[in-house]
Amino acid sequence: MIVVKARHMTKIRLILFAIIGGALGFGHDRLQHKTRAHPPVRSFLSPFQEHVDSDKDEVAYFVRPCRYADLPKVSSLMMEGFYEKKVIIMGQLMQLAELNRLQMNFSYGDTLHEMFVVIPKYGETSDIVGFCDVDGRPMSQKLKDTNKYPPRPYLSDLVVRKDWRRKGIASRLVKTSEVFVVESMGEERLFIRVEQDNQAAILMYNRMGYVPEDHPVFGVEDTTILLRRDLTNIAN
Repeated sequence: MIVVKARHMTKIRLILFAIIGGALGFGHDRLQHKTRAHPPVRSFLSPFQEHVDSDKDEVAYFVRPCRYADLPKVSSLMMEGFYEKKVIIMGQLMQLAELNRLQMNFSYGDTLHEMFVVIPKYGETSDIVGFCDVDGRPMSQKLKDTNKYPPRPYLSDLVVRKDWRRKGIASRLVKTSEVFVVESMGEERLFIRVEQDNQAAILMYNRMGYVPEDHPVFGVEDTTILLRRDLTNIAN
């Protein structure tokens, strides 16, 4: 049995998608997106979730729903966080593919799907220093039967900019997603998939109450672990 890293397979798919998408004109702002305003921030995130830097006793960053205009910067952040440095052309193709994927999967106020970003309060406030995607949309039975997709609600693409790590951003994104899952989706559990060799992430998730979940594919045919947390008793 061939075991491959999930991210390696994703790279291959994204490169192919970028080539096709580039030919079709994907990856660029489209007029329909410029005219569709993002809905107001939901009540449980109003006005923003703030993190207080204990050293300065001041708000260091905010968590808010992602806007369509944020996606180019999010794709750059994902390139930095998920991919090794490659030659320029490969990097451009992969970033274009990530942008295409984000644009096609963007949530317009869907109560079962949201993307969150972290922005700093100081300096350039248009910077994106953290991101995640939480998806609770039901899958078709056909997709469920393949066992190739994580159960939902599912947290994915959690990434933090290197110079903003170790500031509690990753755990804040997870907690924000948990509240969204409970209050917006009405669900009581959340799944996360992580590479087995990402010990720092696994330790963080364990501290937050996530435990391994058996799965016929993840951890068997690839190098990931599926984690689950019961959210029935989380603090709002």
